[in-house]
Amino acid sequence: MSASLFNANFYRAANSDLASFNNTQLQLHFQNYGLNEGRRFSPLVDLNLYRSSNSELTNFSYRQAYEHLQSFGIQEGRKFSAFFDFNFYRATNNDLASLNNEQLFEHLQNYGMREGRKFSAFFDFNFYRATNNDLASLNNEQLFEHLQNYGMREGRQFSSFVNLNFYRSINSDLSGLSNNQALQHLIIFGLEEGRRFSPFVDLNIYRAANPDLFATGANNSQLLEHLETYGVAEGRRFSVSFDSNYYRNTYSDLRTAGLSYNQLFEHFQTYGLNEGRASSVSFNVSYYLANNSDLKALNFNNHQALQHFEIFGFLEKRQASVPNSISPLSNRYDNTLGSAFNFDIVNSSRNVTNQFIGTTDRDDYYRFTLAQFSNVSISLTGLSDFVSLSLIYDNNGNGIYDSSDYERLTYDYGSTYDKASIGTTLEAATYFIRVSTDYSDDNSNYGLGVTVTTASRTTPKDPGNSFATAVDVGTLNLNRSFTDFVGSADRDDYYRFNLAQNSNVNLSLSGLSDLAYIALIYDSNGDGVYDSNEQIEYDLGSMYDNAQVSSTLAAGNYFLRIYTDYSNNNTNYTLGLSATVAPRTTPKDPGSTFDTAVDVGTLYSNRSYTDFVGSGDRNDYYRFTLAQNSKVSLSLSGLNDSAYMELIYDSNGNGVYDSSEQLEFGSGYSYGNTPINATLAAGTYFVRVNTDSFIYNTNYTLSLTQSAYNANPVDPGNSMSTALNLGTLSGTRIYKDVLGVSDREDWFSFNLSGYSNSNFNLSLTNLSDSVCVELIYDTTNNGIYDPAERLRSDCGDSYDSASIKVALGAGTYFIRAYTTDYWNNNTGYTLTLSA
Repeated sequence: MSASLFNANFYRAANSDLASFNNTQLQLHFQNYGLNEGRRFSPLVDLNLYRSSNSELTNFSYRQAYEHLQSFGIQEGRKFSAFFDFNFYRATNNDLASLNNEQLFEHLQNYGMREGRKFSAFFDFNFYRATNNDLASLNNEQLFEHLQNYGMREGRQFSSFVNLNFYRSINSDLSGLSNNQALQHLIIFGLEEGRRFSPFVDLNIYRAANPDLFATGANNSQLLEHLETYGVAEGRRFSVSFDSNYYRNTYSDLRTAGLSYNQLFEHFQTYGLNEGRASSVSFNVSYYLANNSDLKALNFNNHQALQHFEIFGFLEKRQASVPNSISPLSNRYDNTLGSAFNFDIVNSSRNVTNQFIGTTDRDDYYRFTLAQFSNVSISLTGLSDFVSLSLIYDNNGNGIYDSSDYERLTYDYGSTYDKASIGTTLEAATYFIRVSTDYSDDNSNYGLGVTVTTASRTTPKDPGNSFATAVDVGTLNLNRSFTDFVGSADRDDYYRFNLAQNSNVNLSLSGLSDLAYIALIYDSNGDGVYDSNEQIEYDLGSMYDNAQVSSTLAAGNYFLRIYTDYSNNNTNYTLGLSATVAPRTTPKDPGSTFDTAVDVGTLYSNRSYTDFVGSGDRNDYYRFTLAQNSKVSLSLSGLNDSAYMELIYDSNGNGVYDSSEQLEFGSGYSYGNTPINATLAAGTYFVRVNTDSFIYNTNYTLSLTQSAYNANPVDPGNSMSTALNLGTLSGTRIYKDVLGVSDREDWFSFNLSGYSNSNFNLSLTNLSDSVCVELIYDTTNNGIYDPAERLRSDCGDSYDSASIKVALGAGTYFIRAYTTDYWNNNTGYTLTLSA
């Protein structure tokens, strides 16, 4: 079913030159002119965004894009609008959960818009109407059309969650974009790049402050959708500067009004900030302006002050609220993660005193959130008995301390004589502190201090946890190093690097304080997803020993994964990368087919080539020609991993390697190799050097040696008519030659004279493969071999010679020596005849 995309009323309103057209005329104009001209025809469809968000459609014309969207795009759920999201519309409207994408789009056009349903994380009917008094009388369809035709161009606010002016102002590379362009950039790139788009919303804080969301691994699009659909209404934390619970609890007029969490957020944006109200433990706009003279000197208003704090002030550790204004009751109920006393978002220090732990209160829990990668110090002082201090990370986000799930990151004990202390480095997330006693008769007062300082990292951005979000090292042609962290809240860091040529690569992981792994990965199927069988090498490092990986790699793209095995392993690390060019003596890269093979030419003497096979270059082919019957030796040396070589003859001449064309096979390893030795007839042959799996990577030296096989001066033919004539046989005669893939048969003829029978003896010796021999008499004298004319036959191989003994009368006889049914048999032979 093709979706209906054209909206006549919108087309008329968006194009003033068509204002007098009726619907039929509008439809005809659109089909004949408007579509090709790129005119907007629907408030919900933007063909420019459709093309730019779907890379394979980039070069489509407007008509092609329209037809693709109508026939496939809607059905496939592709992005075609800055203001419509299939998943969001379905998720926020439970009664539509069973509808497919075409039905959803149809529902929105026919009912949803008119009913004022939410269909986008970037637009809110009520907000747009409330913040623009001149639009108060418009219905929902008129309101949305106004946004498309005028509001975006005029820079009107259309969402409490997105501010395009803010988005441009803190992203200097976007400063020249129009509102439409800025919104498109946010949707296609900015959101997943982690760019800030609102002074009131920080998705990094939303992720860090909500362990259950952190545990799901939700991306930024999913987080924004969750925030709008559930998070605000549930009173969740989504920025440093605003905490709806704190905001309500601090002001009695808000409590008395009974405002919901959504209304509290709207109140703060519309009134509270302008009034200078404190909005979180960490932020009081009036205090911030009063205590930062540089901002007062710039005449910052409250909105500018909040923006400054969110972007600069918090990270600069500027004072934005009354210092350490946290005073928990000593006998409070806080013996679970869910009831933990909240230290809020910490970037400097928090201290509490006059607390008690003992017989009647065995556990005290505290909660704190880190907004960035930080060094954390925790201390327990003023003790009069044995007390335990534990740092906990709620792995699965279930709000319960699971001691069996490695949720305790580290711990220490304190007593009258010694304080308990913990020092560690942690990624942005929410953590818990547990103060407890082991025994019921341990009782003690205590003071708890938490100090946070910014930890150093040298990566240009946080290394993501997938190929797509990896730090791009670029082409590796010199030493590089990066300092970062892996641990409870950031278990994986990925890096991507490119090699422009075959290289010896060395990787190291140092500066560790806990266990961590480094893995070298090649995306063998190119699907952009790490499959467990794509790991080439790995090593484990610890505080006592660096992790190291060394490998020779072909030109191509590779990934590194730095990770921990358990959630309670937390460590800084320094990743070192270096690459040096791997030596090669081949005149060009040996290709991966017969056609692209390195041409050795006619092999007369010893030749050798140094090159590489591995992840990005699994096959190297060489072609050589023998001008005469020869003994050939092939060997692989200089290996540091497993590799194979095959001797091949293109028996059907199709220029393609068929597996049945392998003559011999050899393998090599770092500790030895199996050479190939073969006796071959004149002809053209191929050598294939390859690895059995992309995880094997190695340099190699291929050596080829040829020596002439002392054979008959004249090649025996391959039929009766071309048989080598030995003349009259008397005494013993000896002949040497070769049989194989390029010369499957040798024929000889001889005469016996006299009046009595002769005792004829034949032997075929010095074989390295299977060969048969036949004694033939051409009874019909037609010069053609008929199987009934075979007098005797025998077969031999490398273990046993072939022989024929028979009494023969005078006449002309033929000998046929040939390889057996296995086409890949190759051998020299010695033919001995006597009569």
